[in-house]
Amino acid sequence: PPNIPLVLDVLPPYVDPCPYQEGELNAPRLRLSTTDIEIGQQIVICVEGFASGAGTVLTLLRPDGTAREYPIDIDTFGMGRLSWVAMPDNPPGEYLVTARQGEASAQGRFTLHLAGEPHIHILTPGVQVGTPIRVLLTGFEPWAQLYLYRAAPCPDDPTRPCHLFLTTIPLPPLEPDGQGIVELATVPDDPPGEYSLTSDNVALDHLAGDTFSLLP
Repeated sequence: PPNIPLVLDVLPPYVDPCPYQEGELNAPRLRLSTTDIEIGQQIVICVEGFASGAGTVLTLLRPDGTAREYPIDIDTFGMGRLSWVAMPDNPPGEYLVTARQGEASAQGRFTLHLAGEPHIHILTPGVQVGTPIRVLLTGFEPWAQLYLYRAAPCPDDPTRPCHLFLTTIPLPPLEPDGQGIVELATVPDDPPGEYSLTSDNVALDHLAGDTFSLLP
């Protein structure tokens, strides 16, 4: 397809959004992987300085005044994390995040924006072959298409992993605002392995994408 590479290099190395930091904490602390996200993107909320094994709850106070609570586990280093995906039913605006464990607490803030460019988030990153893949799509124009790749050795260097283009998938029906949760079918004879699902927006020079695995 035009403007889409037939070979994708593998994704960049994983960067821990909650790296361990030396030094003692005088009080619990909350860190965010970013302070600005769009509908369809993910933010990682990291807490540290809490007691291991004790009940800890993250509360997200939304711009409309409603709150959502998420229990998190604290490890032996006093750290915990929550990966939160901004689903379409979350209102844009400023979010107040509070981690609380008994009397101890820590806070942070981030801002959620409407999707200004395409985003793809795989909601079921590992499924058995023959099971549909659930995908969150946001920020899409009606003419956009999806492109499927499969992990394989690079043609120019078999020792290096790449993702090779397989096929084009017409954009499934979405809401008028260009977002929605869709299911992409798989069949029992699909080869197991790692796949990438991407889409382009040439006007924005933006390549959206995410990966999933088909398990035997």
